[in-house]
This record gives sequence, structure tokens and C-alpha cells, in this order.
Amino acid sequence: MRNVLIPSLVAAAFISVGCQSSPHSVGQPVALAAPAPHTLAVEGTAEVVTAPDTFVVFAGVDTHAPDPQTAKHENDESMRKLLAVAKRFDVDTKETRTESFSLQPRYDDGRRIVGYDVHKTLVITLRDSEKVEPLLYELFEQGANRLDGLSFESSKIAAQRREARTLAVKAAREKAEAMADALGQKIGRPIKIDEGVEQAWGPRALANASFDNGTRAELKETMATGKIRIPANVSVVFEIAD
Repeated sequence: MRNVLIPSLVAAAFISVGCQSSPHSVGQPVALAAPAPHTLAVEGTAEVVTAPDTFVVFAGVDTHAPDPQTAKHENDESMRKLLAVAKRFDVDTKETRTESFSLQPRYDDGRRIVGYDVHKTLVITLRDSEKVEPLLYELFEQGANRLDGLSFESSKIAAQRREARTLAVKAAREKAEAMADALGQKIGRPIKIDEGVEQAWGPRALANASFDNGTRAELKETMATGKIRIPANVSVVFEIAD
């Protein structure tokens, strides 16, 4: 009786599964999907703090004249002087570029053309903070009439971003382990990881880990380089180990 009962039960199971899944013929075994693992999703943030070693100046020349030829000629003359300033400061030619150029009519309230405006922007990259302010003074003495900005950057940004990303991943694991431990659980392998994007707007997120690489900020009489932060953010989903 025992030998007959077991095969009949197995056959009944196959028939039941076959009735539920139309693509399979009756009596054919169907592999059931494994249950989804229990997971824990966390975010890890980190930043590397470093002193800048690259200084990018955005200076411009705006000119106005009754006709477009005169407006452009006057702008070209001023821009030529600015390029000469860059050469006197031993700026490499590949570190100097014209970023924008525009020539457009100017109208009065009656939409009548009263002249033409020409705008050019010169971008100069310096590697020595000592040259920043003297360069700015000289640019404006030679015809620049607009300063669009001065950015402090790092020449090792790629390596420092990789370092920040590694710290963020470690921070995510540490956070997951602490949360799982508080619940009497253990984390397993990571099953998904995504890198976040730093938002240019909104409040600054607090980093789980921050690493100052020991570079020195410079404080001069009228300019302080300070330090810049290179952030990274990751989201990781871990399995909860049984």
C-alpha cells in the first residue's frame, strides 16, 4: 500500500501544477520561482576634502558701437591685449581659450537699432595661486570690463572622486551592518548598487564619511583658497542573511 500511495501523490502534484500553467503539458514538472530574498536598502555618502591647485578665471570684454564692424574691431583690440597679459604671466597656450562670442543689435524702445554689442569671454587657467590677483588686476587694466567668475578646482579630481566613491561604499556597508545588528540580523551579499548624482541646488547632504587629504589651504592678504569638497553618494541593496 505504501509503494502505491507515493507515486499517486506525486502524479497529483504534477497534474495540479500543470493545470495552473497552460504552456506546460499535463504531468510535466514546472520549476517554481524561488521566493524573493529579504533585503535592506541603504545609502552611503562620503567626501574627500582637498586644497585647490587649479584656478580658472572667466573674464570678458563687452563693447558697443554704432556699426557692427567698429564694435567687433574694438572688442578684438581689447581681447588681443588680454591674450598678451596671459602670455606675460607664462600661461600655457592650451590653458587659454575664448569661450563665447556674440554680436547683436541693440534696440531702443521703438525697436529701432541704435548700435551693436559684442561680447567675448576669455578663460584662463592658472596653476599658481600667487598669480591670480595680479593677473586680474592686469586684465582689467588692459580692457577687461567683466569678471564672470573665478573657480577653485583640483587637478586630481578623477582620483579623488574614486576615493570618495570607495569611502561611500564602505559607509553604506557599515550602515547596513549596524542596522541589521540592531534587529538581530546579518547582511549578506549586495544585490544592487547605484551611484547618486550630486545636486547643484538644495541643502548640502551630511556625509557619512569625510576624509581630509592633508593638503594645505592658502591664506593671503586678500584671498583665501580654502578647501573644496569632492562628494560621492551610493545606494546599495543587501540581502538579509538567513
